[in-house]
Amino acid sequence: MSLASGCGGSSDSGGSTDQVSGGAAASGGGGEAEPCDLRGNSCGAHGSCRGTGDDYSCECDAGYELSGGTCVDADECAANTDDCSSIPDACVNRDGDMGRFTCQCPTGYVGSGVGEGSCEDINECATDNGGCGAAAYNSCTNNEAADPTCADIDECATANGGCGDAAHYSCTNNDGAAPTCELDECKIGNGGCGDPAYTTCVNHPDPAPVTCSDINECDSNNGGCGAAAYYSCTNNFGAAPTCADIDECATDNGDCGAIAHYSCTNNDGAAPTCIARLRQLDAGGYHTCGLYKAGSLICWGLDRDGSVSGPNADGGTNFKELAVGNFHTCGLRNDGSFSCWGWDNHGQVSAPNADGGTDFKRLAAGGFHTCGLHDDGSLTCWGDRGGGEVSGPNADGGADFKDITAGGSHTCGLRDDGSIICWGYDMYGQVSGPNADGGTDFKQLLAVDSGTCGLRDGGSVVCWGRDDDGQVSGPNADGGTDFTQLAGSGGHTCGLRKDGSVTCWGDDDDGEVSGPNADGGTNFTGLVLGARHTCGLRGDDSVTCWGEDSYGQVSGPDSEW
Repeated sequence: MSLASGCGGSSDSGGSTDQVSGGAAASGGGGEAEPCDLRGNSCGAHGSCRGTGDDYSCECDAGYELSGGTCVDADECAANTDDCSSIPDACVNRDGDMGRFTCQCPTGYVGSGVGEGSCEDINECATDNGGCGAAAYNSCTNNEAADPTCADIDECATANGGCGDAAHYSCTNNDGAAPTCELDECKIGNGGCGDPAYTTCVNHPDPAPVTCSDINECDSNNGGCGAAAYYSCTNNFGAAPTCADIDECATDNGDCGAIAHYSCTNNDGAAPTCIARLRQLDAGGYHTCGLYKAGSLICWGLDRDGSVSGPNADGGTNFKELAVGNFHTCGLRNDGSFSCWGWDNHGQVSAPNADGGTDFKRLAAGGFHTCGLHDDGSLTCWGDRGGGEVSGPNADGGADFKDITAGGSHTCGLRDDGSIICWGYDMYGQVSGPNADGGTDFKQLLAVDSGTCGLRDGGSVVCWGRDDDGQVSGPNADGGTDFTQLAGSGGHTCGLRKDGSVTCWGDDDDGEVSGPNADGGTNFTGLVLGARHTCGLRGDDSVTCWGEDSYGQVSGPDSEW
């Protein structure tokens, strides 16, 4: 007899059938028996065996599937063949109930539950606007498996909330209610408040009138007047502000300093110009001094042995003239007395104390000696006697000098008749030169380190002595006859012309010669020269210096020049 090897298959809503090959078996009567007759109901309570010939199969009921030769319930939930959507744990298998499943939907979802039922999110907004209130004023946004989101609708954002022309009407949004519309007088002619550039208009609910307020333009950017440090801004009600320049000089002399020492010039919309009120300059080797018109002194540069700081300690305010040597300074007072300070290695500073004279009218400071011209035309010198630069005038015995000048180690005097006489160290001919010239028409005499120059009445210049840098031969090449003043030092010489311009010649390693040409000024009234720097006093009492500035001899105190 043939026996079936098993019955299996998969079920669906219409059941399942599994066809299996079998064999033939002898019947009790000698004939052949059908396969299902031999197996009995082995397909289970929810299946039927079908067979013809040697083949048989199990046919499962709807909702069941063949497993291990028996029809069992098909678990649609485990096989993901349910249609309860994607909600976790919503599908519940129903064993023995026609092999179906149930959709048990969580809160926020809806579904019938049996068989083909599915879970769908409940759109709360579809009913009574989700409880958000009137749909005209509130929006409802559905959220899956959660309460909806309610939000106020800003009606004013669309068509001005139906209030009318936004140029004339204001629209105020109200939470969950219709907007408030009101005529805004401020939007019509600024509510009668005036020019909106200068006045503000604040609207109030009817029937209250608008409020007009002045705009203080000066509170912002100084009213457009410019820098507040230099311009004042005065607010005007309903009109443009008034801008006015601030006269800084009217307060504390514009911070320029004492009025006796500094002038202050107001500049429209800018810082004031401060200028020292100087009437004389003089320069030593590496320092410069100025005499204020008020009679006090100021010095700057190298302070060798107090050559710069000395006048501050002296405290005098009645000086009328300055004389500056290499490393010492002297000041002549109105009463004819004088004081000197600085390096005193050869007595160039201390000697006048022994002299005690009060009848001096001019002073000259050289390298290491000093000379004074008395009212009677006689001379007194003190300091270094190594080259005879001090003793010379005593031997001469003259009392007709009108000017005196001191160089490095020699001294020259200009007599009343325009002739000159020099004495002292003569290695470079700085002393003997004028004797060969023989002129008697000099109006200024200048002794420098190792040379001498004379300015003639006609404005021409003649120099003699050391000329290694062209400091002597320069004016001869220039050929000018319009000089009014000479100034010199060790390696360079300068002349002031009638038009106020400056011409210099000699050593220019630090720009001490070329400086005034670059400046281009024509308003100089005086010149002084140091070892490697030059300074000029201008017609407005200001000072311009050029050349070496290693000790601040050019840039001046607080760089005020």
